[in-house]
Amino acid sequence: MQIPRLTKSIFLDQFIYMQLVGVLIGLSFPHFLVWYGFSAEKVLTWEFYLVSQVAGQLVGLMSFLMISMVVRPHLKELSLKMQDIATGLNEKDFLDYSAKCNDQICTMDVVSKDEIGVSATAYNQLLQSLLAAHENEQLFNQFTTVMSQNLEVNTLSEKNHRFAYFSYKD
Repeated sequence: MQIPRLTKSIFLDQFIYMQLVGVLIGLSFPHFLVWYGFSAEKVLTWEFYLVSQVAGQLVGLMSFLMISMVVRPHLKELSLKMQDIATGLNEKDFLDYSAKCNDQICTMDVVSKDEIGVSATAYNQLLQSLLAAHENEQLFNQFTTVMSQNLEVNTLSEKNHRFAYFSYKD
């Protein structure tokens, strides 16, 4: 089940929903106490509703803060590392990034088996694939540089010219 989005921030949506839960708790708690056997005259008063609302809002706020302290740091670390890689690729300095990249700097610690852990594992796998592809590209570039430095340009030019002549002749 997916709850509707209210804003462009998931954490702000979470805060709003937790406060709404706090309002519901504050409104329903006095009636729950009456159902449980407390005197309606003492519980169903505006003072008790006010105290229940404050308590409900505090529960909502504490829940939001706990989620922010547990989930947000992992998401922030993942997003910052992904942004570093994207910046390196966009600025064509991934060579420097891959050179300084080691397990402690670049990879994510997988600390759970839920969606955060799956995301961290997928990030680590993508990073390793990207680094391997970059290493292959570097080796290919070194190989082609060595090959081009060891070819005789005149011989290559003559053979290429003859090939071009024969291919256009057909």
